[in-house]
Amino acid sequence: MSPLPEVPRQTARAARRVLGRAALERVLAVVLVALLVAALVPMVAISAFDHSYADDWHYAVDVHLALEAGGGLIGALQAALAEVANTFMSWQGTYSAIFLMALEPGVWGESFYGLGAVAIMGILVASTLYVSHILVCEVLGASRSVWLATAAAVLLLQTQLLPSPVEGFWWYNSAVYYTFYHALLLVMAALVIRILLGRTRRGALSRPGMVARAAVLALLAFVVAGGNFVTALVGVLALAGATVAGVLHRSRRGLALVPALLAFVGGFAASMAAPGNAVRQATQFPTDALGPVATIAKSVLAGGEYLVLWTNGLLVLMLALVLPLLARAAARSRWSFRLPGLVLAGAFALFMASFTPTFYSMGSVGPGRVQNIRYDLFVLLVFGCANYLAGWCVRRWPQVSSLFGCAAGKERVAAGSYGAHAAAPCAGGRSGVCVAACGTTAACPSDGLASGVGAPDVAASVYSPDGSVVGAPDCNAAAGSTAVPVRSDDRALSSPKEPSMPARSHRVRALAVYTAVLLGVLALSVTALALDTRHVNDLVAISATRSLVSGEAAEYDRQVHARIERIEGADALTVEVPYITTAPKVLFMGDIRDNMDTYINFRLAQWYGKDAITAYHGQL
Repeated sequence: MSPLPEVPRQTARAARRVLGRAALERVLAVVLVALLVAALVPMVAISAFDHSYADDWHYAVDVHLALEAGGGLIGALQAALAEVANTFMSWQGTYSAIFLMALEPGVWGESFYGLGAVAIMGILVASTLYVSHILVCEVLGASRSVWLATAAAVLLLQTQLLPSPVEGFWWYNSAVYYTFYHALLLVMAALVIRILLGRTRRGALSRPGMVARAAVLALLAFVVAGGNFVTALVGVLALAGATVAGVLHRSRRGLALVPALLAFVGGFAASMAAPGNAVRQATQFPTDALGPVATIAKSVLAGGEYLVLWTNGLLVLMLALVLPLLARAAARSRWSFRLPGLVLAGAFALFMASFTPTFYSMGSVGPGRVQNIRYDLFVLLVFGCANYLAGWCVRRWPQVSSLFGCAAGKERVAAGSYGAHAAAPCAGGRSGVCVAACGTTAACPSDGLASGVGAPDVAASVYSPDGSVVGAPDCNAAAGSTAVPVRSDDRALSSPKEPSMPARSHRVRALAVYTAVLLGVLALSVTALALDTRHVNDLVAISATRSLVSGEAAEYDRQVHARIERIEGADALTVEVPYITTAPKVLFMGDIRDNMDTYINFRLAQWYGKDAITAYHGQL
């Protein structure tokens, strides 16, 4: 076995430089992931003190009574389906959401209720990680560290700056109706991208693999179509756009999205046409609805308004931390990032469209639970647009790309349609050094590239942990061929002049200082918010920690359990209970009334088999 050729000193220095940049990426990823975990720990911990309220009882009471009567799982599912049918005719058409509302964890016991919050947090994290991995690692070709840093930054914003935290995670009826369906939409987006790429990390999709993913996508489309109208409208518009684009550019892959689009349109049409919607409109919002023209005008204005209101310091900080990493990956990727104006306009139109359901039916932006998913959408669109615009800039102006230590992809070999680094057969986020023998034409099998396609004729090419080429000694004489740098359209190019090695090293050090300063500002800001009593509840994790440490959450839990014991222990069919006097921000949604004129008291009484349950002021 012949020894590998010696790597020249310049190549070794380049490798150390890029490995240094990769180390910086890993450090940033570790810090942001650690911050995310630290933020989620008190959020999960306080879920043990979470309790049901109002609509939880309203939609799940029949399931609870079926279980109490010994109906078991079959009886619970039958009661849930009956609730869907009844609600479809009498209140609203969101069929899949009503089914999930009827199965809230409290039907099996109040002590299980908090598991719903933990599950929804987990689903949001998992779905965000899934779709961001496909976008950052497989489409953009960035390293795993860049993926984790980006996903953690997005999740920190989405979990800590919710307009209404209790409705986002801890009030199950709201959380499953909005946050959960937002997470499902992210899974749908990941499947759409996977189908259009026609590949997985392991290689090209087989026909059975494509069919299976198309079937799962269609099923998810039907489920999401039966959820809240905001997510459903955004989803059907996005899926329609992806289908049209796919058909125009890759007809066979685009056609695989058609079944999902038909399922989405059909399910959404059925949900909107439900007789119960008209009943609810006439009962709850008889004079609030706006016409089509006023709805569109209000939605446009609201989109601009919240674009300003939600662009705060923490959002800018997170963008400033991860955007240099994403821009460098964009500069080295095979994508052209054309027509940024069209992309920005489409994203803003999608954001504005999220306001139309509530303006049309209620004449306003709606309650905090609706604003939660709009904010989640806003964060995703901002990060996506910022990355796309950065990619366009580094492609248009080489001097911008040189700031990130690369040549804007000028020297590369086409990599088919996968979207990994074109000149890096072992891209996709894997770490290590890949060595190609002189004159080889076979790409790394794990990338699914055909022999001789997208594989440069280089010897001992050293790849960085993010998959980029950092050095390739000249071995054309040994190989008997010449490596020709090409664009993604296979046209020969001249290689631009790269920055000198000292300049690159200085840029790596400058990036390290830049990152350290931003992390310092972030730490100072969060500490200041935690110590300022005026803003202690502005960040969800700090608010949850405060409630846990002060005993506020435990006292709230004690009062709720005392109420339940009083109700269950009373022989009388009419029971009076004291109002809840402790209200943790992330847990307390509201309380029952002092009369039976509201459905909240009625459903609670029905839940415990009483004729009436009312509240009074215990301190009076």
